[in-house]
Amino acid sequence: MMSLVRRTDVIRIAGEAFKAYNSPKRDVQSGKQYSVAAKEGNKVRLVRFGDPNMENRSDNPERKKAFRSRHSCDEKKSKLTAGYWSCRNWVMLSLVPSASLLWSLLEKAHGGTYF
Repeated sequence: MMSLVRRTDVIRIAGEAFKAYNSPKRDVQSGKQYSVAAKEGNKVRLVRFGDPNMENRSDNPERKKAFRSRHSCDEKKSKLTAGYWSCRNWVMLSLVPSASLLWSLLEKAHGGTYF
């Protein structure tokens, strides 16, 4: 007979499952782009952020500078606010190279195309 094991490594807040605290994921339930189980000290809160109708263009230094200035990102310190995660998201996404860049590097390294 097969026994069911309950996973205890999943964090549940308001019916939504998260793998870890302070790790944003794509939001599927509400009208926002991302959600995160934010934890600061003993406080835990579900934070949803990001306009679903806007594209994050953090790879453009001028847009990134304008966004950070407009939203006063240097002043966002609490992980329990959507503003903190929006500002952090602009920093984190700019560190991830685009898929087209990765494909071009692969093609150069292996001397050919893949499709």
